[in-house]
Amino acid sequence: MNDSTKTSQTNEIQLSEPELQALSTLAFSSRARYKFREQMHKLEHRIKNPTKTDSILSSLEAEATARIWLEAADAAENAGEMSPSHRFLMRVSAIEQVHNNRVLDGIYDKDLAAITIRMDAILQREGLDEEEWWPKGEGPADWEELDDQYSQILYTKFEDTLREFGLNDIADLYHTDRDAFNSSREEGRRSYFESISEQEKLITLQQQY
Repeated sequence: MNDSTKTSQTNEIQLSEPELQALSTLAFSSRARYKFREQMHKLEHRIKNPTKTDSILSSLEAEATARIWLEAADAAENAGEMSPSHRFLMRVSAIEQVHNNRVLDGIYDKDLAAITIRMDAILQREGLDEEEWWPKGEGPADWEELDDQYSQILYTKFEDTLREFGLNDIADLYHTDRDAFNSSREEGRRSYFESISEQEKLITLQQQY
């Protein structure tokens, strides 16, 4: 059997060799991270919904879930049942889920297309295929420049999504002081994980990764 036609079976779902390689590759550039997540995203949906073809639905599901999370976070803090830092994390996490689903479902492909084409050309020039990447900071200079542009588009889309859901205060912080945003998110993460049991921590990590 030719290597390019090898498949492996997982829950009766056929995975091609490139898919398996992508799932086992840890990559660090912005585009590589999302390519890896895309493979995981597709695999998860194919396992859960083997006949489902409407990829937009998962983004709509994420949006509906995010609105529930945001309402729950506001209600919990108002009732004194959630710290401000935990609420910050919950609000940000809700929007991150929406943003990531939109990326993985191709909602932003049109915005990224020109950069993606040029990045693919560099991969071809350097003898790599589309499932191979350089760790962040180790690629050719033109690749690194394009990867920074790719990242900036996604940063802007994330900020836009924060504003779309009415989180202008967080969007302003994200835009003006990324370090403070990251610190606030980390403070919320620590607040949350310190308040739950070890078993709940494992369940949360399993759901995230």
